[in-house]
Amino acid sequence: MGAAACDAAVEELTRLLDQVEEPLKQTFQNVHQGYPTDTLVRFLKAREWHVSKACDMLVDSLNWRIQNEIDSILE
Repeated sequence: MGAAACDAAVEELTRLLDQVEEPLKQTFQNVHQGYPTDTLVRFLKAREWHVSKACDMLVDSLNWRIQNEIDSILE
């Protein structure tokens, strides 16, 4: 995949992520630890650059973290 296509996929996934509920956005902040683009690329690669599949996978992952209280497990 070329750099332009990669950038377009990241931008599209970012737009989709902007539409999710606030708790998911906050959890994403904890997941990416300052590297949101790298995190999005990781999910895109895992789904062979299919943006909708990557978004589903990411949202499922974030929901799992919320349901299992992963971000507060060490408190």
